[in-house]
Amino acid sequence: RSKGDSVEEQRALANIGHMYLIMADTFANPESAEKQDTLEKAKKYCLHSLQVCEKLSINKKELIEMQARLYLNLGLIVDQQSETNAAISYLNRAINLCKSMDIWEILYRSYNSLACVFQHQSDHARALENFDKAMNAAQRLQDKNQHLCDLLLLKADVLFNLPDFRGAKQCLLKAYKLNTA
Repeated sequence: RSKGDSVEEQRALANIGHMYLIMADTFANPESAEKQDTLEKAKKYCLHSLQVCEKLSINKKELIEMQARLYLNLGLIVDQQSETNAAISYLNRAINLCKSMDIWEILYRSYNSLACVFQHQSDHARALENFDKAMNAAQRLQDKNQHLCDLLLLKADVLFNLPDFRGAKQCLLKAYKLNTA
C-alpha cells in the first residue's frame, strides 16, 4: 500500500482471500465456528479486492479476469456458507465476465462450480446442463482430456443418482477412453 501499487494490493487481497478459502476446506466440521469465521475472512478479503479492482486502470481483459476469479471464489465461499442463491449469483457473474472476454479456464471452473451447487440442491437437470457447458469450455483448454474426464465422472454421479444407469455408464466409458487415449 505504501507504494500505491493498486494492482499488487488487489493481487495480495485476492491471494489472502483464496488462502482463507483453502484454509476453510481443512476443517472437518462444516458447521464449526472456526470454519465459518475463516469463510467470513475469505469473503471480506475477496470483496475488498473487488473494490480495489474498480480503481484499476489496466488492460480490460486482465481486469475482467481478476474480477471473474474473485466472483468464482466468492461463489465458492458463500456456497460453503449455505447461501445458495448468493453462490449462484456470484458464479453467474463470473460466467458472464468470462464469456465477454473468452476466458476459458475460469469459465470452465465457474460452470463446474455452478453445476456442483445445483447437484447439492438435487437440481439434476440444471447440474447436467452446467456440466455440459463446462465441457464445452474445457474443450478449449490445453489439458482438456483431464478436465473432460473429471467432468464426465461428476456428470456420471448425477446420472447415477437420477437413476440413469445407461447415461452414467456412457459417461464413464467416455472418461475411460479419454484417459487411455
